[in-house]
Amino acid sequence: MTCIATLFVVGCGSSSKDAPKLDMKKVETYLSQDASARLDTTISVQCPKHVERAKGKRFACVATTINAIPIPLEAKQRDAKGNVTWHMDARTTDEIETDIVDGIKQQKGREVSVICPDVIPYDDEGTFTCVVGDRKGNLSQVVVTQTDDRGSVTWTA
Repeated sequence: MTCIATLFVVGCGSSSKDAPKLDMKKVETYLSQDASARLDTTISVQCPKHVERAKGKRFACVATTINAIPIPLEAKQRDAKGNVTWHMDARTTDEIETDIVDGIKQQKGREVSVICPDVIPYDDEGTFTCVVGDRKGNLSQVVVTQTDDRGSVTWTA
């Protein structure tokens, strides 16, 4: 999922000689709130402390999921007024969890529940682990492998 949002944040440098700067606390707060809302999970964002306000200026931040997974977040200033767009190459795992539940039911005839990390970065051949539980309380793990950089996956129980 690529997320794009626009934000209006204005900040000033510490003296008249300084170039105007973005209010990075406001940027981080807004990006955290917007990413959390769009991905339906808790995301915190850390950005550079000082970014000059200038049209086209780019800066990199790190979004961290509730599962402590860091995901690069790229931001770009749309204008010199502080409007910022951003994107983060990541996806939620809701569909993956559903696919695993359905697959185990078809393959093994078992009703299970699955818990995966809430959000994962797109990562060609990256892996992550989900926990599978059945009604008897038995737990096991499923290894999920991303097969491309757009979020396609395979899994093995």
